[in-house]
Amino acid sequence: MYRIIVPGGWVDLLDTTHDLALFKWTPGLAMIQLLTVVRALLLAKGMVPDLPLHLPALLEEAGFVDIHVEERAMTLYGQEGADMRENICEVMLGMKTHVLAMGILKSAEEYENLVNAASKEWSEMPEATWCFYAVYAQKPSLLS
Repeated sequence: MYRIIVPGGWVDLLDTTHDLALFKWTPGLAMIQLLTVVRALLLAKGMVPDLPLHLPALLEEAGFVDIHVEERAMTLYGQEGADMRENICEVMLGMKTHVLAMGILKSAEEYENLVNAASKEWSEMPEATWCFYAVYAQKPSLLS
């Protein structure tokens, strides 16, 4: 990224975390099970489940300056959180083939039931949110 961004230009990254320790509320059993499975998948694929925490240091190491992190919590509760719940569930269901290939769960139905149970938990927990992190930084200008 650093190489192709013009001097003085900005990089803006948006990501979420799949690390239970970073959630600022107490997840229910279904969510704990779901994120445990998803985290195992991400690690098996060489991905970083808590990437937003590492991005500032990576950007600094690459030479970026003026690095910022903004966290936004989106509610998953009730009618207000219905669209976000649906989005998160679709993402989780999109991982189904890979999760099943790992052999952690016995069937597609078992995974779908787990996703649906987590969604039900979220809909009933007023504190349930999903956080997104915007991490942005500037490439130094030629005058710097």
